[in-house]
Order: sequence, then structure tokens, then C-alpha cells
Amino acid sequence: MNKLCWINDESEQVKEQYQFLTQTCGQIDFESRGRLCLTGEDRKAFLHGQVTQDVKNLAAGTGTFSALADGKGKIQADLNIYCLTDELLLDFDAGLTDMVKQRLERYLVSEDVDIIDPSEFYTMISVQGPRAVEAMSKVFPDISLPAEPWNFVEVSDGDDGGICVCHRPRCGAAGYDLFISKSIAPRKSSDLLSAVETLGGGVVKDPALRLATIEAGVPLMGRDM
Repeated sequence: MNKLCWINDESEQVKEQYQFLTQTCGQIDFESRGRLCLTGEDRKAFLHGQVTQDVKNLAAGTGTFSALADGKGKIQADLNIYCLTDELLLDFDAGLTDMVKQRLERYLVSEDVDIIDPSEFYTMISVQGPRAVEAMSKVFPDISLPAEPWNFVEVSDGDDGGICVCHRPRCGAAGYDLFISKSIAPRKSSDLLSAVETLGGGVVKDPALRLATIEAGVPLMGRDM
């Protein structure tokens, strides 16, 4: 049975975008995903006590996948956690920002921690697929792309802001998430899309992404867990 046959008849576009993710590479706009930053001296110890993974021992430039649970152990959100030099960056599914922020603030007592929503200033773009490394290398020829999942490098773009390039495969193949200053996002997005298109890829929307993540066994918060 053709694994694409169950898609409804938006189909041809979805099939094409699915092939970008599985054969070449695709660019995804993740502006809608939730993001929070934790700053302050106690940020690691505090978050370590709220999630299911080790945060206290994360070194700058590394990250981890974790879950935020309530007092009974029920998962409230899955988190990508990245340890920057002076902050922790959390990335999670769309629509959960207020809940995650309130959940964390509920357990703040006297810790030196500030919880900040950076979405006014930063957005997120992702390049996913087996040729994602090639696309990224065309746009960032002077940096060494992180090889291990959840590792990242910070890239300066002069006075216009910076980019955090995270190795984050989302569909079973290679993949990179870019947390990027909104002041430079349109230009970098255009550069990335040009690189993706030269490799036979293009823009990918949610239905095709969801198909690829299901096939890769990646659960979706709120639907699969």
C-alpha cells in the first residue's frame, strides 16, 4: 500500500513537500512555535527541578529534549532546551506559551530567575531533509555546523542581531532550527530558500511535515502524548 495514499486531495502539493523532506530538503516557517528564555543565576537549578532531563550539567552550546510535567507526572509540554552562555532557551509547540510560562512561574519562590518571551524580537526557521547540511553550508560557509543533535552554534550578523543554529532533526533525517533576530529574518529566509531550491527542495507546510514526522515516529504534543 502506498504510504501516501491516505492523504486527501490537497495531495499533489502535500506529496511534493513530503518528498522535499525525505529526498532533498524543505524550509519550514516556525514563527508560531512557542519560545521562552530563562535568565538569572539560578536558571539551571530551577529548570532542572521542573523537567524530566538533566539541565544542571548542560554545557553552553548543548541542549536536550525533555518533558514538563505536572505534580502527578502528566506531560504538559515537550521542550527542546538549549543552554546559551547567559540563558536557557526553550522551544515548544504552538499555543503553549502562556501555559508553560505560568506553570514555571507557579514554582518560582526566591530563585534568581526571570522568564522572558522573546517572540517579539526572535523568530524561527527550520531546514529539514537529507540535504539540509548542503543547504545550510551554502548560506553559512564560514561556520562549522553542529554535528550532534541538540548542539548549536551562535552566529553574529553584525549590528542587526544574531542567529542560533541548532542541530535538530525533526523528520528522521538531517535538520537545523534557526532562532533568528526578526531584523534579519526576511533576508536570511530568502537566502535559505534559494539554497534549498537549488537542491530541488522548497517550502514545506504542516500537512507534509506531519506526515514525515509520523513516519519517523516523532510524537506530537496534544495528539500523540
